[in-house]
Amino acid sequence: MQETNIAVRFGRTDIALEHVAMADRDAFLKRHRLWGVELRIVDLEFAGIDKIEAKQATLFVTFAWYRPNEGTMRQTKVKQTWKSEGGPWFLTDEERADGDVGLLGEPAVVVLKPTQQKPTHFETTVIK
Repeated sequence: MQETNIAVRFGRTDIALEHVAMADRDAFLKRHRLWGVELRIVDLEFAGIDKIEAKQATLFVTFAWYRPNEGTMRQTKVKQTWKSEGGPWFLTDEERADGDVGLLGEPAVVVLKPTQQKPTHFETTVIK
């Protein structure tokens, strides 16, 4: 579980996919398509386990992230569902539990700061 989240944080989707259930890989890739492209993951923190049973666990992970073109640090808590059929655990679902929208590919409004039309300069004074 930890290895998958750390791999995705550092852009190693190939490693992360090894721990995603085969039937859920396309959805996983769709949710993470902007990671490393239009948004950057700065940090992640494991925020606890809600419930753990013999075949299913619910894990919470908090991601700190930003959009390079925006520069605002954001934080999103993600609820992950993991399942096991007696062997290794596989990620089967992710959804935003709390925090900022946009991390998992949800539609979000991005407000960019306007750039100045002309640079501001001080008046030049020549001393003779």
